[in-house]
Amino acid sequence: MYQQSSFYKNIFWFAKKTLLLGFVLLVFSSCFKEDDKISPHSKGNNIEQSIVLGSNYETQHYFSLTNQMSMSSNLVSSWDLAFSSSPENCYVMLNSALMMQVACTHDTDFRKTYSPEDFDFIFDASSGLLDSNAIGLWYTTANDSVNSKREVYLLDRGKDENYNALGYKKLQLDFVQNQYQIKISNLDNTEEQVYTITKNETFNYQFLSFEQGLLNIEPAKDSWSLKFSKYSTILYTDDGDEYPYLVTGVLLNPYQTEVAVDTSDYSTISIADTSDYLFTKQADAIGYNWKFYNFDEGIYSIVPNLCYIIRNQDGYYYKLRFVNFYSSEGIKGTIKLEYQKL
Repeated sequence: MYQQSSFYKNIFWFAKKTLLLGFVLLVFSSCFKEDDKISPHSKGNNIEQSIVLGSNYETQHYFSLTNQMSMSSNLVSSWDLAFSSSPENCYVMLNSALMMQVACTHDTDFRKTYSPEDFDFIFDASSGLLDSNAIGLWYTTANDSVNSKREVYLLDRGKDENYNALGYKKLQLDFVQNQYQIKISNLDNTEEQVYTITKNETFNYQFLSFEQGLLNIEPAKDSWSLKFSKYSTILYTDDGDEYPYLVTGVLLNPYQTEVAVDTSDYSTISIADTSDYLFTKQADAIGYNWKFYNFDEGIYSIVPNLCYIIRNQDGYYYKLRFVNFYSSEGIKGTIKLEYQKL
């Protein structure tokens, strides 16, 4: 009798403890925030699109993979210089689609007469690497202040979309209170112009035309992925000698956009492959050599089995390949591509 009573007491004690523990866990669990639920995204449809640059490659396009469209376009000759909006630097870029070049005189006298024949001209590297920027560090920094060296630069403006020479200008730069101050004139000091450009971090660059002033060229930096355009680069002879050349291709948005190359079958590339890729932010990583000139047929042909994996600023991966360089009428300068969100 004693043993049976003890048994029931133990059962009661155990049940009481279990109910108490359950109540405590219920109270404490209500104090914690429920984990955010991440919904897996579905793979996108395979998209085919054409980007029309024109038979002379006279147009530039800023293309968004996210929106599946060109966000803006302009004639390559619309602008001359682009001014960095980054808080980290004050680089100035040349319009490489015109094959612009620059020479530093290492002289601060803007009114002086300079002869282009006395200087060596260079252009921006197509890699987009800032340490290969042609104008380079025209300033010094101290205590978070930008101090211009006030050196005069000579600009060879290159050639427009119809291959007409645009002549020369001279340039002097300053930077005061988050604003570029730009002085430009002809080499003989005629048509002197002064511009002020305020940095705007919504964009990668602010654009200046010597004829039209400040222009809206590039869309907001978080709204596009790829720039379709011609641009200057270095090619090599069979003997390994360098020579500058205008090519037509694709440049990466420098803002949070990266690319990797794959030679697999386009149809087999999946999101599972992305962890194996080596990505780069180099601007000309896609570049122009997805096509080649077929001398036997006298046309451009697309390199087979050459694909690109793009990590876009929207956080998604896209696979992309080129299909054609001609319109349905057989006119060159129409880039046909297909791509898909992985």
